[in-house]
Amino acid sequence: MPWKNNIAFYLAAIIALFVPVVALSTTTTDRFYDVRNDAKQLFNKFISRFGRKYSNHIEYENRFQIFQQTLRTINERNMKAKDVLHGITRFADKTSEEMGSTTMVKSFLQGASKINAMPYVPPPPGNCSKNWVVDNSEYTIRNQLYCGNCWSYAIAESIRDNFIIQYGKDPGRLSSQYLTDCAKSGWTCNNNQTIKNGCCGGNPFKAFNNIMRNGIPTTEAYGGEKYYSKFLANVSESAVDPDKLYKCKTSVSRVVKTITPPQIIAGAGFLNMTDERIDLLEHIRDVNGTIAAAHYACIHFGIYCPVPGTHLLRSPEPLILNEICNVGPIVVGICGSALDSYISGIITANTCCTDLSHSVQVVGFDQEKQAYIVRNSWGGVGSGNTNFGVSPFPPYEPYHQLPDGNWTKGGYFLLKYGENTCGIGTAGIKMPKLARYDMYIKK
Repeated sequence: MPWKNNIAFYLAAIIALFVPVVALSTTTTDRFYDVRNDAKQLFNKFISRFGRKYSNHIEYENRFQIFQQTLRTINERNMKAKDVLHGITRFADKTSEEMGSTTMVKSFLQGASKINAMPYVPPPPGNCSKNWVVDNSEYTIRNQLYCGNCWSYAIAESIRDNFIIQYGKDPGRLSSQYLTDCAKSGWTCNNNQTIKNGCCGGNPFKAFNNIMRNGIPTTEAYGGEKYYSKFLANVSESAVDPDKLYKCKTSVSRVVKTITPPQIIAGAGFLNMTDERIDLLEHIRDVNGTIAAAHYACIHFGIYCPVPGTHLLRSPEPLILNEICNVGPIVVGICGSALDSYISGIITANTCCTDLSHSVQVVGFDQEKQAYIVRNSWGGVGSGNTNFGVSPFPPYEPYHQLPDGNWTKGGYFLLKYGENTCGIGTAGIKMPKLARYDMYIKK
């Protein structure tokens, strides 16, 4: 096979989606639901637990149909892998389109092609353990609710964490609401700015470049976010009302800025992602397809080229792991569709797609489990409406109520290393260098 055809085939495989399995016949166990016999009872318990109120019987029946399909999906996911447990969460009556409100912009490596293949040379096992999570109330997990500004949370948290690592000082909680209101060049819908602003998704690379030009303020200075006891999480104005266009407060002092462009992490190294380069690669993708964009990146930038003598790419995960263990937390894009039913355990590649739809922050790595520790923005301290995920610390327990009435911390999940799980290798971002903005830093 000619070299050009080799790269075309295997670069298309970067965006692989695993072939769906045939729906299972369900039985009632700890991991599986009897959809035929138990769905109605489970649905009514779900309504009670999460306080759902439907407008009429038609909506009730429509949501019940969605709920039944969710149970089948849970059964399929639990059948595929034993290291992860899926179950009924607060998202169980939502469609995939509704969950799509969390979307980030597509990588230039994403397109319509879906090949059931693994494009990377399998990397060696990860040989480090690191956890950057600080266990204090200042790091209370955030909840984006149904505003699709996941990218703003991952970026704000990563800049804060890396600033502390680089300078030994905490600039304070950084404002995701500012990015949602003001980082227009990073919005996915920046051609229709009167609709949902940053809630319709974002391009994390362009958002980092915006911060290089304009900086980012603290939440305390910018406002628009507070702790809600109802959700047991920090919630922004846009999370409460994602359809409202909030005015950008340009006069607020900024505390941190990036001073270098963000870099995409590829198996062959790093590539500066300036706005001009992003626009060029996305234009090639839109006009000529993903393969052409990847081929251009290989010829002109030396990344996404196959390993000589093989049809495979170098895996970016060893470089991602090096960043996590030796530099600090990073922002990655993943497929978010497999997270809506996550309870605990390690998500593996065979239970997750690779079509990027969600931005998250990788905050650590567990060598024994060969798994990334990932911070999400879907709440997760337990109770009522906010259940999601596990504690960021071993043994990574799912949220639960303690004897004293308090709840364990949640909001995190684990992703298997070395398998491009959920597309984690597609658009990992090496953190830019950081500096104080206008020589101002919170004491």
